[in-house]
Amino acid sequence: MRDANKKRQLADWYLGPWKAYLAGAEAGEVGVGATKADRALRNADHMAEHLHEAPAIVVACAELSGLHPTDTELDRLSIVGGGSVYPAVQNFLLGCREARLGAALTTLLVMFEPQVKELLGIPDGVATAAHIAVGRRPKPFPSALDRMPLGDTVFGETWGHQVYS
Repeated sequence: MRDANKKRQLADWYLGPWKAYLAGAEAGEVGVGATKADRALRNADHMAEHLHEAPAIVVACAELSGLHPTDTELDRLSIVGGGSVYPAVQNFLLGCREARLGAALTTLLVMFEPQVKELLGIPDGVATAAHIAVGRRPKPFPSALDRMPLGDTVFGETWGHQVYS
């Protein structure tokens, strides 16, 4: 979606929950999980403040009739049902990178799903799953990525047993 008024409305909805999340992260009430959390939060705050300026905002959706949640009987929030939409979103993000476009994925706007659906004419039976800001990067992509070691997040046989070091 490229319509300036619609992007502004999405950005306005986004800013409230983002600022609440940011305040919680800064107060230590919300775990960010990033090794360089200060920089990540600054970058995310900049994106939130300028979301309406993104050349395009893509709304990833899922048809509810095609979902098959297999974890609804567990005593926790279901995370399986719409999981298949995120590999498609990841492929979209990789395609953006290949095209030298920057893209930022967020799910905060899902909190406003009824309003987003009305704004964009999304029919009943379709859920919003993510929103992706897409545009040209002001700087080139980094040549080296700074990530947690794989051995800190991927385990084998039992939780905590490092497969990679």
